[in-house]
Amino acid sequence: VNSMLDYSDEKGHLPIWALWGHETYTMIANHSVPMIADAYLKGFEGFDAERAYAAIKKSITQSMHPKSDWEMYDHYGYYPYDLVKTESVSRTMECGIDDYSAALMAEKLGKTEDRDFFMKRADYYKNVFDPETGAMRPKDSKGNWLTPFDPYQLAHADSNVGGHYTEGNALQYTWHVMQDIPGLIEWMGGKEKAGQYLDSLFYTTQQTTGTLSDVTGLIGQYAHGNEPSHHVA
Repeated sequence: VNSMLDYSDEKGHLPIWALWGHETYTMIANHSVPMIADAYLKGFEGFDAERAYAAIKKSITQSMHPKSDWEMYDHYGYYPYDLVKTESVSRTMECGIDDYSAALMAEKLGKTEDRDFFMKRADYYKNVFDPETGAMRPKDSKGNWLTPFDPYQLAHADSNVGGHYTEGNALQYTWHVMQDIPGLIEWMGGKEKAGQYLDSLFYTTQQTTGTLSDVTGLIGQYAHGNEPSHHVA
């Protein structure tokens, strides 16, 4: 944690995907946030909690690098695919995990206004869930769903595939709501409907639109060989 905070002091934000001391911005959101919040909530000592929280808040509210367009995120409640040309859905989903973590830390520190702000943000995933398809679907700045839409289309910004997801597709990222599984189930229409969606992830075809070297070990559309699916099983 202290190393991350030292990094933040130098760089202006917590590490995202650093390599040899340099920030690559290869991945999305900022998952130093849940790591630090988790350490604090579990009672680990040896670091300044207020300093840590300040670094968290700055990293996920102040725009300072290409993937920190927070004003857009807060204005729309999601990343519109016509304004964010790649990874719009995945970025919306993964930022929610950081927001929820920040909210829990803020609550324990007695920062109720911040807690409410980040808890509201943690629900933004609901804005990209399309009940018609049962998937997290790209939406533009006018609130229109991407059409035509192929939930089997693999995507990754750092490949020639491009697209609206990160190392995955809509079917895999639909379950990327680790911070609020009960809320996701309710949003899907209840346990029975959510169960049908979950079963279909494993029983549908293994065929995808496009290929990515990251997406391997397919059981239906569950990709055991890559991180976006790991928590589902």
